[in-house]
Amino acid sequence: MAKLKELDLNLDVSVIPEKAIDNFLLKEPKDEQKQEYQKALKTWAAVPQNPTPRPELEKEYMSGAEFIADVLGQSLNQAHPSGNVQLLRRTKDILAELKGAIDSDEKSGVVLLKAEDFTYLQSAFDKSDKWVNNPNNAIVLCAVADLMSKVKDVEL
Repeated sequence: MAKLKELDLNLDVSVIPEKAIDNFLLKEPKDEQKQEYQKALKTWAAVPQNPTPRPELEKEYMSGAEFIADVLGQSLNQAHPSGNVQLLRRTKDILAELKGAIDSDEKSGVVLLKAEDFTYLQSAFDKSDKWVNNPNNAIVLCAVADLMSKVKDVEL
């Protein structure tokens, strides 16, 4: 039987201070969204003293699990900014596992990692030291650390 670590990525986003939600959870707009926004803005700007409100780019937010996967990906990059092919492959595989857990219909946001991959991920998170030291980051990164500490051992 294989021993795995079950990590629940589903962060309760209510821990993120309301004024910081856009900073943490706002997704980068897709190219087509940017193009549509630019067209709408040009059309709006063509009317002198336009009485209609200025168009806004539609906001799309990450789920808690997407955010955690993003933070863990950043920590892997911070702890190991360069490496050999084996290290890069391991990072790519772990990130694929995290993304797969988010996209899963079965147990969305829950990832099963090999014990050594979880240890590697935990180590990278613990070594990450490029975070900006401010209260909002402290709240969020402590919440990530709390999720990581709640990992469960499973056997398949």
